[in-house]
Amino acid sequence: MRLQSLRRGVGWALAEKTFELAKEKRFEKIFTYVRADNIGSLAFHLRLGFTIIGTAKKQAKIRNSYVDEIMIEKFL
Repeated sequence: MRLQSLRRGVGWALAEKTFELAKEKRFEKIFTYVRADNIGSLAFHLRLGFTIIGTAKKQAKIRNSYVDEIMIEKFL
C-alpha cells in the first residue's frame, strides 16, 4: 500500500491540512526531527518549507548503531 501512495500528493495534502489546523489553533511554528539517514523524508520536509536548524549527534540507537537526527522547523 505504501508504494501506491508515493508521488501521488498524499503526503503533501496531509501536511497542508496539518499546517491549516495548526494555524487555527494559533501555533506559530512546527518543530521536529528527521533521521539523518532518511534523505527522502528530509528532502520532502525541505520542499514543504522546513529549515534545518541543527543536528543531534547519535540521537537514536538502531541495531547497535547510532544515527544522527536533523532538527527542522517551519514557521507558520
